[in-house]
Order: sequence, then structure tokens, then C-alpha cells
Amino acid sequence: MSENETESIQALQQELAQKQSEIEQLREQVAALQESERVLRQRLRDTESVATDLRNVSSSVNDLMNLFMDSPKRFEQNEQLPPSSAFLESVELQNDKELLFGINIKQEFLQQSSASTIKYYLFACQCTVREEFEIVNLKIETKEQLALVAEAFAQYVRLTSLSEGNDLQGIVEALGATILESPMLKYYGDKTAERYFHEFVQAYSREPEH
Repeated sequence: MSENETESIQALQQELAQKQSEIEQLREQVAALQESERVLRQRLRDTESVATDLRNVSSSVNDLMNLFMDSPKRFEQNEQLPPSSAFLESVELQNDKELLFGINIKQEFLQQSSASTIKYYLFACQCTVREEFEIVNLKIETKEQLALVAEAFAQYVRLTSLSEGNDLQGIVEALGATILESPMLKYYGDKTAERYFHEFVQAYSREPEH
């Protein structure tokens, strides 16, 4: 065998070894892709399972709400309504979520939930204390200012009650002024917030202009 032929064979062997190495790398990449695909499929199945669970929970909540809201029809007018039904009917939430703020309740929950779900959540958490606070000493001219006051009050109640070891849970809803009434804050919680409102107004009221 000539020297040239020997060199050609060696070159082919080296090229073959290189190709085999590349093939092995491709196999590893394919295996990695297959594993990634398996993980993604599993995540997709998990996501679909969670979505199904959420739909079932939502359906269950709606069914439960219907039970609560329809139950008065099953009673005669001279009979007392169940406490749950009476409470749910007494809560009147407006449609404007921009004026609704939570006290130790996540804002995302309030923004994404229906009024019925929020009502049931309040009842389930025993937030049955309802109070209304008229805003007479704060200068409010726009919806944004009203929302700012409601949010500030909710935060004030949360932080102050927490510092006292008496943390409250509930919601604050702001109502704009009408011809006959001043702006108002409606509060639903598990404890009274009246003292906090007076302290809040005293702390944040503007001095009268001269």
C-alpha cells in the first residue's frame, strides 16, 4: 500500500470518527428535545387539570351562591331568612372595581371576582360588620381622588390594626358624592373600623383655607 493510500485511509477514518461524534451529539440533542417535549406535555396536562379544577370550583361557588340567593324563595314571608341569605342580600356592591379596596384581601381577587363571589367570601370570612363613613372633611373633586382616599383608608386600617395585634379583614368601597349626600366609604369587615376612620380623618384632613 502506497503512502498516499495510507494517508487517504487515515483521513477517511478521521472523517468517519468526526461524523460519528457529530451523530452522537445529534442523538444527545434529540434526546434532550424529547425530554423537553415530555416535560412540556406534562406541564400542559397539569395546567389543563388546574383549569378544570378552577372551573369546577367556580361552578361550585356559583351553585352555592344560587342556593344562598334562592333560599329566601323557599321560606314564607313570616319566617326569618337564614343568616347567610340575609347577609348576602344586605351587601350592595357597585360595579366599579376601581373604587373597591381590600384590607388583608388581595386586590387581584377583588378585581377578578364577581360581586357574588366577593359577597360569599366576606360571609365565609365572617366579615359581617357593615359600616358607612361619610367623608366631610376631605376635599374630593375627582374619581381619582376618591379612589386615593379609599385606598389610603384601607391601608391605614390594615397597618394600624396589624401594629396593634388586632388585624382586620374586609373591604372598603368608595361612593361618589350626590346632590344630597357627601362622598362615602362603605366598609365590610370582621371587626369594627369606626375608630380607625376617625383617626384617619383627623390625620389627613386639610386645614381650611384662609
